[in-house]
Amino acid sequence: MIRPRHSKLQIPVELSRYVYHNGLITPFSIYLYLKLFSDGKLHQSSPAFKQMRKDLRLCDNRTFKKHIAKLIELDWAGYNSATGIY
Repeated sequence: MIRPRHSKLQIPVELSRYVYHNGLITPFSIYLYLKLFSDGKLHQSSPAFKQMRKDLRLCDNRTFKKHIAKLIELDWAGYNSATGIY
């Protein structure tokens, strides 16, 4: 099992409201998971990704890619296709 790099996260209430009212709960859960288990950069083949998909029950690759694409569209995450780092 992978250990979190951070013991706590502070999330503004306004951000939580925005997520709820705009139907971004699953992308936001991925965002929080990435924040909790990385220091800002994470390779796509990292064990944290496998663990995240297992913990968040994102079994289908298409669903996972859809939610990651939403994070990139909102500019909450970035992706470098040359290196494979989020």
